Amino acid sequence: MGAHSVQFYEDDAFLIRGLSDYVGAALAGGDSAIAVATGDHLARLEKSLAHRGLLDDHGNALRGAYTGLDADLQLPLFMEDGRPDEVRFRNSIGNAILDATEAKMGHLYVCGEMASLLFASPRCPLSPPISHAAALHVERYFNILLMKFPFTLLCAYPLSAFPSSDDTTTFHKVCTLHTDVIPAESYDPSTQRETLQRTIACLQQQAYALSREVFDRKLVEQALREVNVDRLTGLPNRNVFQDRLDLDIRKSARSGLPLALLFIDLDHFKEINDTRGHEAGDQLLKQVAGRLRGHVRDTDTVARLGGDEFTITLSDLHDVILVTDIAQKICDDLSRPFMVGEELAYISASIGITIYPRDAATAGDLLRNADQAMYRSKERGPATSTPCSPPMRPMRASMNIRPRCWPPAAPNCAPAWRRAWPNRTCTRACCSAW
Repeated sequence: MGAHSVQFYEDDAFLIRGLSDYVGAALAGGDSAIAVATGDHLARLEKSLAHRGLLDDHGNALRGAYTGLDADLQLPLFMEDGRPDEVRFRNSIGNAILDATEAKMGHLYVCGEMASLLFASPRCPLSPPISHAAALHVERYFNILLMKFPFTLLCAYPLSAFPSSDDTTTFHKVCTLHTDVIPAESYDPSTQRETLQRTIACLQQQAYALSREVFDRKLVEQALREVNVDRLTGLPNRNVFQDRLDLDIRKSARSGLPLALLFIDLDHFKEINDTRGHEAGDQLLKQVAGRLRGHVRDTDTVARLGGDEFTITLSDLHDVILVTDIAQKICDDLSRPFMVGEELAYISASIGITIYPRDAATAGDLLRNADQAMYRSKERGPATSTPCSPPMRPMRASMNIRPRCWPPAAPNCAPAWRRAWPNRTCTRACCSAW
């Protein structure tokens, strides 16, 4: 099989210069050449060859034999349903190569510009509009012809046909179909140092621009996280909670599936925060956030509104009865001891539950009803959940829950988890109401 090279180029001037050198060398040696290029590039190529004294004013070779084929006109001849057809390709480009080899005007050199096969045009639309597959098919057809006829082939590709990292695989496939790969920068010993310096400077600029882009993107992402995420727990903050609640309400209205909002307030967190310090309180809140995450799906939202108040939004509910079970499991989980530093801490949670659209039609009313239901839970006692039952009113003025000492007087009455740490001590201030 004859040599099959690929030439990559960044601009038209480099393409014309490369094709002119390739075809010009063939004609100067008395050989035959076929140039397949788009109309404008073909005209510029022939003008360059005429300027070098290789073609006359009518485009005829003064030495050797030359055939110029307009790629935009040839392309429709071998395309079918937006894709290259092998039989039609042999009857068009293949016949031109056959005629040139039978003329026996020295060795045959063929160059093909692949831009027409890569980009759609009104004259011959491709499927898809930018078709690496079409170019790969034609390359394989050329390789079949190379096994049948003695000629040398050069195919030219614009680098703009491979603009992203996703095109790396296709670029590699193009290279493997050729015996020689010519990069976009030509080698010229007289300007090697200058070319190398220019190339290095260009690469440095691109690397710097890329690093700045990555750095700026990281700054933007960090700023967005700080705006939308609670720094202490890593949970969505109040702003994100409100946005997602609005979104879930619209989604529920479309699907017809209800959603539930759980308003969670920690019982006796303030006592721990006051007696053991804010650092202990922060550790406790982080652990609470972790336990809450364990009770929801990826599509649900756990958020921290501030202080010791949390919310959970449960969307796409097929059975609202399950919400009460989830709330009870959360109450039970938060009633288990927390290891904060070297000591155990005991809290519980009061939860208010409201359902859309049963209890309210807007995000504000849902949150207000859930808040009131939560205070009804506190009135009933810690570690309880209460569904919304309008009309509800805030109960803040009537709240008066005091912690009772733990453990009880009879040691054997302590639950299993308390007996697991027999050497731990607990002060009255860090006990929950049991």
